Amino acid sequence: MTTGETMPLDKLFGELRSLLSGKVFDPSDRDKLLDLVHEAIRLDPHGYEQKWLPYLEGSRIEWPVPFATLQDPKTVENWSTLLPFATFALDLQHRVRSWEDLPSEDGEHPFGIPLEHIAELRLDSIRTRANTLSTLFNSPGMRYVNELCFDALQPDPRWNDELPPENLDALCRGKYLHNIERLTLRKNGIHTTQLPALLRSRAMQNLKVLILERNNIGNAGLRDLVTSPCAEKLRVLGLRGNNITDLSPLRQQAICTEVESLELGGNLFEDAGAEALAASKLQKIETLSLAYCRVGDRGLNALCNSRTLRPPRTLDLSSNRITRAALTTFASSDWTSELVHIDISHNDLSESGVGALVGAPMLQQLETLGAAGSGQLSTPLDITVRLLGQLDPSKITALNLSGSTVGEDGAKLIARMSSLRSLKLNGTYITEEGVLALANAPNLGNLEVLELHKNNIGDAGAIALATSPYLTNLRKLSLFNNQIGDRGMIAFTRDGSLPNLEFLNMVSNHIGEDASRAILESEAIRRLHELYLVANPLGSGRARELERVLSPYMRITCIQRIG
Repeated sequence: MTTGETMPLDKLFGELRSLLSGKVFDPSDRDKLLDLVHEAIRLDPHGYEQKWLPYLEGSRIEWPVPFATLQDPKTVENWSTLLPFATFALDLQHRVRSWEDLPSEDGEHPFGIPLEHIAELRLDSIRTRANTLSTLFNSPGMRYVNELCFDALQPDPRWNDELPPENLDALCRGKYLHNIERLTLRKNGIHTTQLPALLRSRAMQNLKVLILERNNIGNAGLRDLVTSPCAEKLRVLGLRGNNITDLSPLRQQAICTEVESLELGGNLFEDAGAEALAASKLQKIETLSLAYCRVGDRGLNALCNSRTLRPPRTLDLSSNRITRAALTTFASSDWTSELVHIDISHNDLSESGVGALVGAPMLQQLETLGAAGSGQLSTPLDITVRLLGQLDPSKITALNLSGSTVGEDGAKLIARMSSLRSLKLNGTYITEEGVLALANAPNLGNLEVLELHKNNIGDAGAIALATSPYLTNLRKLSLFNNQIGDRGMIAFTRDGSLPNLEFLNMVSNHIGEDASRAILESEAIRRLHELYLVANPLGSGRARELERVLSPYMRITCIQRIG
């Protein structure tokens, strides 16, 4: 190698050391690291092996696990050659090509998959054939995998949208799944009679995380699960939407006492279920979701007075039957002493029901607050302003006050929230001045999600958002039904408008011919991943043209399709 080549390599190594100067690797620097590695190998492959690899492997940095999510076994093989210390997630859930196109050798590399470098494997449980699953799950290489995502992404009507028996059998009979620590089985239609075989399988032996959302295990399945030996090691249990109406096994028989996160949303066990949970021995729960469970005042009071449940850090009580009276008791109880994340949206609160939280000590410690209104009632402006004034503007990362009256005064308080990443203010009478306060807020530079449905912000509000010099990290913007016309939409088509925006919802506005032409000609619009323009006066011909021209770049919907 020449001296001219030596100097660039030394310079590259200096850049590498600078990149890895911290104790934790920033995932946003992943592409930069790969560029440096590729260039070093191009300049001096031997030097990379002799100097770079020992430095990378010997560094005390906490590398992310998985290092990256990849969608092709060959790419995993290439990356693992460059970075042998890294492990990856292999996502084959959206695989378009047939599995038969892959090499089928058995052993450590079934279908050419370098399993020793795979920490997380994602499969479509229904669309992947049983013989393919059997080959995978009986490969010795599966002992390296500690996370298996086995969700049904595309339900098959031939099996009533349930997991085919032979596919579940392949999972239950897998010989080398004993090191799985996290297993997700969403939307597989698993029912009571199928659960025992799964609970006896090797895949359950060392589980710490089990996600069984949107299945059908029922009351008997809950009993079998929480009394199974595999339940003793569980730290996270997700049972959302499983047709569970009786939680008495949690009170009487459960041995899953190490569970720290419990998701029970979408199971209609009502107050009796909340009372059973309050009397259980699940003393380590820090995250608890009881959304859509028909829990009312009696159930909430039982939770607040529990002698065994610890005060949670995260609590989802949205879409239940809680009234202001119980919310008042809850807000002043010791059970809120450690709350950091709370959602009480869509309950049976009166017009001023959210006001029960005003003055509560927990407000100062909150990082996320969901208090969206239910029905036609709107929280008065004075209560909203008092509530916002008691939140710590340096802590709040997510806020949902949809259905409350926010106005300009509320918007100015929100504009101080320097850590805010998600803001939902649908139907909040925010006014044009309120939108201007948000768009011109230097503190909102971290905001990534903004929803302002049904606020009539008009063209002026849309232009203020599109031209904001501060909302540079905004990725998702939803302006459904806001009286926005061509001028407002055209502002989003210009260069420099919200440079990181990926999702734009402009449904049910007044966007017409002039804006549609600007959309077609705009390079800025092509940066989007999703664009929704349904229920605008585009004209059917123009709407179809927009979909045809822009569909190669993004998911775009301009025409309402029925069925």
